[in-house]
Amino acid sequence: MCKSTVVDTAIDVSSAALSTDSVTVANQNRRDVRNTHEISNLQYDAMAVVIDHVLARNLLYNLKDEPKWLKFAN
Repeated sequence: MCKSTVVDTAIDVSSAALSTDSVTVANQNRRDVRNTHEISNLQYDAMAVVIDHVLARNLLYNLKDEPKWLKFAN
């Protein structure tokens, strides 16, 4: 698997997780990618870093707005 494919796959996995708002989905997809494609540990780690970065960035972006749970507290 070439480097660009690893990054593209990581972004796809991240997007799927963000659209379902579930880190569990990202982790499952990550395992599926690892089992489906023959990738090295370094490539897998790089993919995981991209996924975690995208998820963390989205979480921080969402925290700038009023948290969803706060709406129910009022």
